[in-house]
Amino acid sequence: MNEQNSQNVQAPKDILEEIEPLKTPTVETTPKDSVEQQPATALKTATNLKKIIFFVGTVVLILILIAVVYFWVLPSFKAMKFGADSNKNIETRKEPNQEQNQAVNIKLDSDRDGLSDDEESQTGTDKNKIDTDEDGLTDYEEVKIYHTNPLKTDTDNDGISDGQEIKNNTNPLSVAPDAKLFDLQEEITKLETSNK
Repeated sequence: MNEQNSQNVQAPKDILEEIEPLKTPTVETTPKDSVEQQPATALKTATNLKKIIFFVGTVVLILILIAVVYFWVLPSFKAMKFGADSNKNIETRKEPNQEQNQAVNIKLDSDRDGLSDDEESQTGTDKNKIDTDEDGLTDYEEVKIYHTNPLKTDTDNDGISDGQEIKNNTNPLSVAPDAKLFDLQEEITKLETSNK
């Protein structure tokens, strides 16, 4: 029986056998190969960057060459005409003619009153004063709009300045005290007679 008991009796089991052993933290070390690969990767990046810079520089240079040809060489080539009159045409375009010079002179208006300096000299007004006779109307208004004398404060000699008569809506060209600046009935009559 002893044998049977000894066969039935089993050796004690290790209770810690089923528990996984604790893993000790490992410090990751880079293998020797990956350390050697880092400079190779940096070298590839630098090489790619150089390629990109070279490509962009080439494109910019090509664009500059195209611009030079388009804006400088091509117009010069188009301007070349075969014949004796080609130089004459080019010179004529460069030099302004006398009519253009006169147009520039007419537009000069020193006092900025609307009358050019030439018009001011023709009417005798001061090209440096907006209102030569100081009646409240500019030289332009007197010459172009109301047709009063820009050298005389009171064109109709009625004792009221031209500017004041315009403000009062009376006619600065008429001595009559009730003469309106704008008589509607008179204007209608003018239109009716001109349409007949």
